[in-house]
Amino acid sequence: MRRVNIQAAFVGEPSYASEASATEASDDAVALVVRGGELTLVVPPATPDAGVLASASVLRGTLYLENEQVLTFEIHDGALGAFFEHEAAALHARRQEHGGVGLFTLPASSLP
Repeated sequence: MRRVNIQAAFVGEPSYASEASATEASDDAVALVVRGGELTLVVPPATPDAGVLASASVLRGTLYLENEQVLTFEIHDGALGAFFEHEAAALHARRQEHGGVGLFTLPASSLP
C-alpha cells in the first residue's frame, strides 16, 4: 500500500481531474496492489472476442488485494457510479463455498 497526493493520483485521467481538484486538502489517494482477481463482461450472444470490451453492458470484478481483502464491484454501461463491497478474503471464500448472498451471487436472470 502506498499513499500519494490526491491530484497526482489522477494525472492523465481528465474525467477525474475535476473531482480531484474539488477534494479537501486532507484527502489522500491510496494505491493497493492487486494480487489477483477476475473481470466478467456481460455481452450480447455471439459477440466476437475482439468486440467484447466495446459491447459490454455490465462489468463485474473481483480483486484480491494485498491487505487480505476482496473488493467486488459492478459497473453498468452509462452508469454515473458503481456498486462495490469489500470483505476479508477468508470470509469471501466461505461465502462463495456456501452460496451466500452478496453483490456477485445474484441470479443471472437479474441482469439487464
